[in-house]
Amino acid sequence: MRTGGFELRKWASNQPDLLSHIPPSDVQMSCSFDKEEPSFIKVLGLKWCPKSDEFTYSFNPVDRQCTKRNILSEISRIYDPIGFISPVILLAKCLLQKLWESNISWDETPSTDILQVWNRYKSELSQLAGIRIPRRVISDNISCMELHGFCDASQTGYAAVIYFRTINDSGQVSTFLVTAKCKVASLKIVSLPRLELCAAVLLADLLTFVTTTYADYLCFNSIYAWSDSTVVLAWLAASPHKWKTFVANRVVISKAKFSSISQVFFDT
Repeated sequence: MRTGGFELRKWASNQPDLLSHIPPSDVQMSCSFDKEEPSFIKVLGLKWCPKSDEFTYSFNPVDRQCTKRNILSEISRIYDPIGFISPVILLAKCLLQKLWESNISWDETPSTDILQVWNRYKSELSQLAGIRIPRRVISDNISCMELHGFCDASQTGYAAVIYFRTINDSGQVSTFLVTAKCKVASLKIVSLPRLELCAAVLLADLLTFVTTTYADYLCFNSIYAWSDSTVVLAWLAASPHKWKTFVANRVVISKAKFSSISQVFFDT
């Protein structure tokens, strides 16, 4: 790329030996691996510590008047592209949903109930700094590699999460959080089994995304999809034509996604 005039800069690595061969002017920052205080680099909105090779978060709330506009502005500052803090994001989405239900103007102060939820939520965001997520999602000397996906739902929302489970040559088992995604439930009244089915569709999308992304790098011995809803398992086990449109459409989507992945086991 240098010959074309596209010289790469701002190099960063968790390996000091690699950075030692790169001119200091082309390095992202002078990361010292001897400091007690970790030095962080921003990567896609996350903070990455090269020394420990971990992702972390930080959030410094801005003290300003509590209005619909300012609450939305504060929540939009929480960037979570991989879904590591999906439970935190889901609560924020539910709060936004309540704001829209209240039908207040952009610069109007919300009701007392919403203010209490927001103030508590805002005060606890500083605890995100204590979260540490390893960047590396595999272990050494792997003898078995499994992919496990979980989905669940409530009347508030539904979510799905993906884990890697590895077993090395000595029999040691390790698990790694890979990605997650959450969605808030519709304002329309939807039964819990149907929300569980929506969670299964969300899991199918995540499984397809992860298996496609890692297809050229990892080989999975088994792929598991887990749900605690026996109703959803019955819907998926039967022919879609037996069910009403809402269920049938999502069963078709889920089956199409799962059929494209070899060795998928859906269980509770």
